[in-house]
Amino acid sequence: MITLPNECLSEIFNNFGNNNSSKYRFLFSSLLVNRQWCRNVIPVLWSRSLSYIRDRRLMRIYLLSLNAEEKAPLIPLNISLPDGPKPLFEYSSYTISIQYNDLGKGIMNWLYGPLNFTEYNKKYEESKNEIQTITYSLVKMLLRTSEKIKELFFDNFKMDITNSEKEFDSKIVKLLFNYKNTTITLLDLSYFKLSSEEVRALTDILCKNNRLISLKLSDCNLDSEKVKILAETLYKNTTLLSLNLSVNDLGFVGAKLIAEILNKNTTITSLELSYNQFALSEAICKNNVLTYLDISNNRLSSEGVDVLSDALCKNTSLIDLRLSGTLQDIFYKNTFCTLAEVLCKNVTLKFLDLSYNQLNYKYSKILIEALRENSTLTHLKIYGNRLSYSESKTLTKNFCKNNLSLSLGYYC
Repeated sequence: MITLPNECLSEIFNNFGNNNSSKYRFLFSSLLVNRQWCRNVIPVLWSRSLSYIRDRRLMRIYLLSLNAEEKAPLIPLNISLPDGPKPLFEYSSYTISIQYNDLGKGIMNWLYGPLNFTEYNKKYEESKNEIQTITYSLVKMLLRTSEKIKELFFDNFKMDITNSEKEFDSKIVKLLFNYKNTTITLLDLSYFKLSSEEVRALTDILCKNNRLISLKLSDCNLDSEKVKILAETLYKNTTLLSLNLSVNDLGFVGAKLIAEILNKNTTITSLELSYNQFALSEAICKNNVLTYLDISNNRLSSEGVDVLSDALCKNTSLIDLRLSGTLQDIFYKNTFCTLAEVLCKNVTLKFLDLSYNQLNYKYSKILIEALRENSTLTHLKIYGNRLSYSESKTLTKNFCKNNLSLSLGYYC
């Protein structure tokens, strides 16, 4: 029998490495075929092992991988660390994706076993210091041992962040920024309250890493000064495709900086700026590279919508436009009719979200009638507006074209 080279086997097994349980069963069975198959299957199984962190055996293996320096902060916690021989493989070295929240859940399960929702929240609050300390050591170990990390999901939502949590977040961010490898393609730091110094450290990563294509900084306490620090690097960046700066405090100055970035950067195709409370800048709309733009909940003025309408007349790239909760201040004026007329003629837009804009039946009818002439739009969301159940049914029945998926809902 012809023996396949490792490169071929690795590619074959990688095609089985998704979350389909039957395919994973095949991979586990393949471990027992021979040593060559085993060596090629192990990296696939462990590449996204943190998705299964609730398995206590997995957490045990990770804790066994800690070195003396990483174990030291855990000693004062008086927790019983696993004891045993070093694992046959350095499993953590195959990790390509780290998910911050999954680590916390895995630690909780390792400490206390399965818990219901109420018990989990209670134990988590009681053990927050221990969980943070173990998380820090595990993240440090994963960054030390793995040279092929592609995705870092460190989004960590907290309602009310304490000073100790801020301090812990800063330690985690420092670890990430000291990671020397340039294999990361996705970095999500949402909900981390970044200081100006940390934003500068982030720009160093953007300068050195030529593979990063997605950066998420939602609710990171970014203001115009911090965006200015980012902007200087983003002007020159040629790899980033997706940028999320939603739920920050960019303001008018920040909006102008974003506009300058989009004028100089020719690679960003997806931009999310929802919940930033700024007036729409003309330069944002003039960009002809963006395919996705989310400016939801920014309360555009009539002038801002005029700029948007003008851009949609000229734009030849935008496919997905999100304007949820954005147009509430412009109704009962000619502005909306102008926007509807422009949308009728646009030849690239496929997805349009106008939900939660106080649209009544009259204006919904104007919009949908106009869109009957549009041959490219396939999805329209106008739920959460001022439409009764009967009005929603009438609009769907009389004005919806065959190829348009319409999400209406109705007003109670």
